[in-house]
Amino acid sequence: MPRRNRILTWSNICFYSEADYLPWFSCVLVFMCFFEKACLVSIITENTEIETHIIAVLVDNEPGVLARVIGLFSGRGYNIESLTVAEVSHAVHLSRITLVTSGTKMIIEQIKAQLGRLVPVRRVTDLTQEGPHVARELALIKVQGEGETRVESLRIADIFRARVVDSTTESFVFEVTGTSEKLDAFIDLMRPLGMNDISRTGVVAISRGGEGLLAPIRAQYLDQQDEKTKQK
Repeated sequence: MPRRNRILTWSNICFYSEADYLPWFSCVLVFMCFFEKACLVSIITENTEIETHIIAVLVDNEPGVLARVIGLFSGRGYNIESLTVAEVSHAVHLSRITLVTSGTKMIIEQIKAQLGRLVPVRRVTDLTQEGPHVARELALIKVQGEGETRVESLRIADIFRARVVDSTTESFVFEVTGTSEKLDAFIDLMRPLGMNDISRTGVVAISRGGEGLLAPIRAQYLDQQDEKTKQK
């Protein structure tokens, strides 16, 4: 074949028979099908992967607020792994709810959107998504035992830096603080030594760095107070 006919161009492609380019066309189809399936599997995996998030919610400190938040989760079937609430500003009448929830990425976004629509809610922050944060939990654990068992429980408590907050001739009450994983490990070791009671606070968390969840609302409150003072 002459050299000029070996160059495949748009002008001379019609001179090639179907058997010449059919294998190449089949390879392209196989590659496209494989790529489409890979993308579909990636999308399905991303949408069904379960994630655990820590969400902080600032709410007005008024009766019934916690019931509304819990009702939102129970009414839509969302999961709450732990929940803590306490007043954080007496002057502004604000309470902070810290909750740990799990679900797919879409479910987490729905939870944050639904929380933001509640009337008493001032601000919703996903600490897990926004960046570095500090999370801690406290537990009180009662261990009953005598002799060698008491010595072993004290030795393990010292390793985990747990404090003895109550002691009798038959039992100890340990106070341990740390991450949830640390508490779970401590509880697993205390269970065969006679642990018969446990109380956990749930996770409390705060973001690292200079910015704070309460700062913008407090600044707005101070501005309002200054305006009232000027008007007087």
